[in-house]
Amino acid sequence: MFALTLRRSRSALAALAVFAASPGAARGQGLDPAALRAKEEAQQRARENEEQRADIERRDKDLRRRIAFADEKMKELERREAAVAVMEAEAERAREEGQALVAKQRARLEQIAGYSVREAKEELRREMEMDARREAAAMILRVQEEARERAAEEARWTVTQAMQR
Repeated sequence: MFALTLRRSRSALAALAVFAASPGAARGQGLDPAALRAKEEAQQRARENEEQRADIERRDKDLRRRIAFADEKMKELERREAAVAVMEAEAERAREEGQALVAKQRARLEQIAGYSVREAKEELRREMEMDARREAAAMILRVQEEARERAAEEARWTVTQAMQR
């Protein structure tokens, strides 16, 4: 439809150009009603073509914006899927670690069951001491990490303040 209209407009413009190039047209003589009508039709088709082109460009721009938005949403979805996969892997690792710990404790209990009362108490004391050391080490690491984060935050704040002055 658009191509047919464009072809008609071009042929009308070509006829108009031939007429305009004639010596009588330059002086405004010899303009018959058919030539005027052809000229008006050509101008109307040119306006319609321009309107169609503007509409197509507007639609194209809107479509490109929608595609960009969809691409952005797809990337966000892919990032979320990757984060979920990481979390699932961590959960699986923690589950396996828990199962291994339970198996280790069972084996340890079976071993302790063969101890005398004094040996069992001594073994229990050693286990509690090791647990306390592990918890203390984990707490120290957590406090150190919090201190690093706090220091980094304060450094960023200081740099920001210095840059604002």
